[in-house]
Amino acid sequence: MRAFVRQPLLHFMLIGIALWLSSVYLQDRASRQIDAPTEQEIATLVADWSSRHGRMADAQVQAALVREEIERRLVFAEALRLGLHRHDPVVLARLYQDAVFLGIEAPEDEMINMALELQLHRGDDLIRRRLLERMRSLIVSNRPPATEAELREVFAAHQARWTQPARISFEHIYVRPADSSTQAWAKAKDRALRLLKTRPDARAGDPFLHGHRFEHMSARQLKDTFGGQMPALLEQDSTAAWIGPVASHYGWHLISIQTREPARPAEFEQVRADVLALWTAQSKRQHFAKYVQGLRARYRVNS
Repeated sequence: MRAFVRQPLLHFMLIGIALWLSSVYLQDRASRQIDAPTEQEIATLVADWSSRHGRMADAQVQAALVREEIERRLVFAEALRLGLHRHDPVVLARLYQDAVFLGIEAPEDEMINMALELQLHRGDDLIRRRLLERMRSLIVSNRPPATEAELREVFAAHQARWTQPARISFEHIYVRPADSSTQAWAKAKDRALRLLKTRPDARAGDPFLHGHRFEHMSARQLKDTFGGQMPALLEQDSTAAWIGPVASHYGWHLISIQTREPARPAEFEQVRADVLALWTAQSKRQHFAKYVQGLRARYRVNS
């Protein structure tokens, strides 16, 4: 003990180490703080959201906007703490541009260092977006790959989205109204009814832009192609015989259904790639949310 007391150089070394550790601790603590959005910043977020969506943001939406902004600030602060801004080429190029804009004249490396000392990166939206993208990419890249059990669990939970819809193949005879008036549509319907009584074939009627035969059409395809009452054809029981007239956005149609294909569930292997894509999207969201939750526990949010 006396030998230790008689070694002032060792004392100075220990004191220096203690001061350095204290400085590192205080710097790290300071770097783990962010400021919550101000009222003016929140008002800007709400105004931007309302402008994009064409309606006022309610209390729930406003709370979500504030929460998401705090999450962005947490991730940005963590990116700076990790020093990503000092090595990213996009960020460094932007800092150089900022320095040029401010009229700083020096070698390029010195200009970038001066921009860093001025903390220009903290107020640059492009740099902020770049670092947020880098962080998100780094965070989600660390997640484990999907297991077979996880993929089959996702498939079972969302199997309805991969069910193959019912489909029909049919021929049609198109009868075009002279114009959009109610009277013209009534006359066209009468003409279609007269055609129906004559045992027509697909060559009767008016020319139709998309043709007179359609294969394997689902309800969505019928709606997108024809609109009107055409999707209800899937509920018809008859085949081969002409039925109608059926209204579409274009006019009246006589329909001869040739074949029907009932809805059927998809097999897992048929949609494995789609299942993996859905699992990947879900996994990325969950992994990122868990990481942000950890940041919330380590950071102080100053209100």
